[in-house]
This record gives sequence, structure tokens and C-alpha cells, in this order.
Amino acid sequence: MGSADQDVQTSHYGYGGWLAFLCFCLIFLSPAVWVLSLLVSAFVNTRDYPYLRLVTVLFLIVSLIFVGVGILAGVHLRAGSKFAVKFTKGLLVACVLWRTLAVVITVVASDGLPKDAPGNQLFAFIVGTCVCGAWFAYLTRSKRVKAMFSVQPSEQPLNML
Repeated sequence: MGSADQDVQTSHYGYGGWLAFLCFCLIFLSPAVWVLSLLVSAFVNTRDYPYLRLVTVLFLIVSLIFVGVGILAGVHLRAGSKFAVKFTKGLLVACVLWRTLAVVITVVASDGLPKDAPGNQLFAFIVGTCVCGAWFAYLTRSKRVKAMFSVQPSEQPLNML
């Protein structure tokens, strides 16, 4: 009984699988997407829409903050830091909250934005929420994450009472 459980636990221990993909997304893919967004936004015509430049700059700045924190989360996940899972889950929740606020900002400022802006933000909210929810569920339920980031019996504090 112990050997089979230990084999399953060791096969799911350490860096690899979906955890490696999540780290790749946080450390490399998100920054690349941000740079692409920056390049695309540089060519947007803002003359016809008074709030578009302001909203675009705001969204790029907030996205840059999320990219920086995401890189930090990815590095800590890759290193196996004990707080990395909680930190990354907090980041995912913050991303969903930001996406919600982005939809509200876009709807409130919709008179000065292109007609399709609220719909685009709603689509980004739905996709972003699904992606964040999937990664949150992975971090919560994954055997690899539990094995790699759980407190080992030898590391548990002694109860002195």
C-alpha cells in the first residue's frame, strides 16, 4: 500500500506537466502578449474617440502591473516557494476583479469609445474569467501542486501543549 502511494506521489512531485506550462505562461507568454498589445495600441486611431487614449493607457498600465506580478508568481512557483500557490491564487482572483472593473469602465465611458468596445471587454472578461478559473482549480486540485507545495511532516511545527 505504501509503495504504490509513494510511486504516485513521486511521479507527481516536482516541476513539470501543467505546472511547468503555467510557469511558462506567467514568465514568458504574458509579457509577450503585453508587448504585442502595446504595439497594436500604438496604431489605434484615437482622434474620433475622446476616451480611447485614456482607457488604453490605463489598461496597458494595469496590465503591465499584472504581468510583473505574474512573472514574480511564475518564478516563485518554479522555485517551489511555500507561499507561491497562495500568491498565484491571489493574482488570479485579482485578475478576475480587474476584468470586472474593466467592463464597468468600458460601459461607463462607452460614449467616447468605439461601439464594439463594451462587447470586446465583455468577451475578454468571459475568456479571462474562464482561464483564471481553470488555473485556480488546477492549483487547488492538482496532485503535483499538493505534493510539491504541501508541508512535509518533518516541517510541521511541534505542538508544545
